[in-house]
Amino acid sequence: MASILSLIGVIIAAVLSLIGVIYQTKSKEKQDNILNKLNSFHEEAIKADDKILAKVDDVRMNVTKRFIVTELTKIINGDYVPNEEQKRVLKEAKDEYNKAGGDSYVDDMYDDARSKNLI
Repeated sequence: MASILSLIGVIIAAVLSLIGVIYQTKSKEKQDNILNKLNSFHEEAIKADDKILAKVDDVRMNVTKRFIVTELTKIINGDYVPNEEQKRVLKEAKDEYNKAGGDSYVDDMYDDARSKNLI
C-alpha cells in the first residue's frame, strides 16, 4: 500500500512538474509575442516621427524663405532701413536657409541688397 501511495505521489509530482513546464513555455511565448508587438509599434512610431520631422523641416524652410524674401523686398523697396540687429537676424536666417538647402533666388536677392549697401 505504501508503495502504491509513493507511486501516486511520484505521478502527481510529475504531472505538476509537467503542468509547470507547459505554463512556463506558454508564458514565454506570450512574452515573446508581446515583445515583438512592442518592437513593431516602436518601429512604426519612429517612422511616423521621421515623417513628421520631415514635414516640420519643410514648413520651417518655407517660413524662413518667406521671412527672408519679405524682409529683403521691404529693404530693397526702401520701406525701412534695417538696424544692425535686423541685419544680423537676416544674415542668420539666410545662413540657416542655405545650410538646409537654400536656393539661388534668395542668394541673388541678398547679394543684390548687399551690393547696393542696403544691408
